[in-house]
Amino acid sequence: MRYLILLSLVIFGISGCMSTADDKKVAPYVQLSFDINEHGETTNIKVIKAEPELVFNQAAIDALSKWKYKPKYVDGQPVYQKGLTVQLDFEKEK
Repeated sequence: MRYLILLSLVIFGISGCMSTADDKKVAPYVQLSFDINEHGETTNIKVIKAEPELVFNQAAIDALSKWKYKPKYVDGQPVYQKGLTVQLDFEKEK
């Protein structure tokens, strides 16, 4: 079975047997908290909540760890941003 992480502008394919998600008949998602360092890299990624639990956690962490942002600047200097959140929704590929 194949699943996709659905995001506004980014789509990552996730393959493998995900029967737990099918059995629960829920719309799978993973909520993550993270920070963005001065270089625009995501750090300190943690799962806040997931449904179903543990099925997509690592795939979501792996995807978010590849994201890059433009760093936030204060007084002309890039700054570390803490406590950001995102939800990654998973859907069966059609």
